[in-house]
Amino acid sequence: MLVAASRQLRLMVRLSRLTVSKLEENLSSASYGRQWHNATSLVTELRLQGLQKHANYTVKVAGFSNYGTGPYSSAIVCSTLQDVPEAPAEIKLVAQSASSLLVSWKRPAQTNGRLTHYTVYVKPAASNDGPTAHKVEPTSDSGVYELTQTLELKGLTVGRQYDVWVTASTAVGEGPVSSRATNAPSQRVVAGVWSLGGPVRVPVRSSLLLRCGCVGSPQPRTVWYHNQNIITHHPRFTRNKDDSLSIQSIDQSLSGNYTCLAKNLYGSDSVVYAVRVLPLPDPPALRATPYKDSILVQWDDVKVSNDTSPYELSEFTVFFVP
Repeated sequence: MLVAASRQLRLMVRLSRLTVSKLEENLSSASYGRQWHNATSLVTELRLQGLQKHANYTVKVAGFSNYGTGPYSSAIVCSTLQDVPEAPAEIKLVAQSASSLLVSWKRPAQTNGRLTHYTVYVKPAASNDGPTAHKVEPTSDSGVYELTQTLELKGLTVGRQYDVWVTASTAVGEGPVSSRATNAPSQRVVAGVWSLGGPVRVPVRSSLLLRCGCVGSPQPRTVWYHNQNIITHHPRFTRNKDDSLSIQSIDQSLSGNYTCLAKNLYGSDSVVYAVRVLPLPDPPALRATPYKDSILVQWDDVKVSNDTSPYELSEFTVFFVP
């Protein structure tokens, strides 16, 4: 009987990505909830594939036979290795003076590790010369939604076109190049916005800071719009001295497009943020099973009401009183 039972024994491995999104520093740009995935093996080892790079995982194992699944082992925490990062997600190049340009870029969507530095490459357009490389230290998250970095490129020739591109690096090596941006220094500096917009998702009741970094001579004047309506006096909006916009205690009525328009004598430029405020989830339906000295509490997955693009919940909090 013992031999027959052992032949039917299998191992069930449960794998979960940890809720925390930081292994050392900014593991990736996304945060994942704890969702268990099961895999089985007829031997005492199993290679888990298709995992995310430089990510923490929790693993536990249980025996499985004709009689059912046994108790799980104590969980262990493992991490996958680093790799080279993806290319910077976006890049923009604006004229800052007659001899300088300002390049801005977003961090890679997947850093695949701890970023050590960026490399900004600059070369005259239509030139056979090799590019000049500038190393830039990555900045930490400052609380603004977009992790945008900038570098001023000085000593350039007025009116000459320059190509600029950026790479990101981890300890493993340098990642692929970003798209190229081209511009020329000018005596008449048109208003240019170096902040990079895009989609923004924020939880309800939180605060949000949207940047509108701009250059130009004369200094541009800026105007903020919410869904094409000029933002003037509003209890939740604050226009800061650096032209950024602070939004306090945000709710779903404040979702939509936020546009910062910068304008001077020679032209205009703008940046657009598509802000989506995530609603609160519905309350879960509880089921309780009493035991001699414990109670098993269970609930189903929670869905978000009236939301066409559901998001993954990060955690549940259980409250109980004696």
